[in-house]
Amino acid sequence: MNTKTRQRRPAFDREAGVAIAQALFHERGYDAVSLADLTNAMDIKPPSFYAAYGSKAALFERAMLRYAQENALPLDELLAPDRPPAEALPALLLAAAEQYGRDSLLRGCMITEGMRADDPAARQMAENLANGGLQAIRAYLDQVHPQQAQALADYVVVTLRGLSASACHGMPYERLTEVARTAGRFIARELEAESEESAAASVSSNP
Repeated sequence: MNTKTRQRRPAFDREAGVAIAQALFHERGYDAVSLADLTNAMDIKPPSFYAAYGSKAALFERAMLRYAQENALPLDELLAPDRPPAEALPALLLAAAEQYGRDSLLRGCMITEGMRADDPAARQMAENLANGGLQAIRAYLDQVHPQQAQALADYVVVTLRGLSASACHGMPYERLTEVARTAGRFIARELEAESEESAAASVSSNP
């Protein structure tokens, strides 16, 4: 009597699934990735997907956390307290541009682009994760340049988001990094001019 042995399907690797989802979300954006896209890429059925991750939004959060762990800019190093803002802020912008444009498919910042999601839950998750970086920038500027901390922080954040969006829209790496360098030179010149004005005002008030 011949018996057929049923081969067991290998156990589903949830962390591998998060990596697959991260690549899909990063390449296409949250809204453009469907449940069918995710289950097909992971080779699982919808019930298994929900059992593993709960929801598409919950998986998106896990994917963003994984992205942050692997790709977060070294803010502690770039924004070291003993580093002057005329050096630190241009370095931050350039590091971001280099990261956002280095991959031909996974372009821009996954978390920044997640803040554009139509789904409110996904958008809020992305905003919550982005806040850590924004707070680090503001805390650095509050310490080293408090008189213009808000304006500089706003300029840096707007530039970072513009670099991410431009990368996603296909701006070549060379142009993206040149934009970052130009913005960095602008910051350095503004800070230098401000320093000169302060020095002149100090001299005139103390003849």
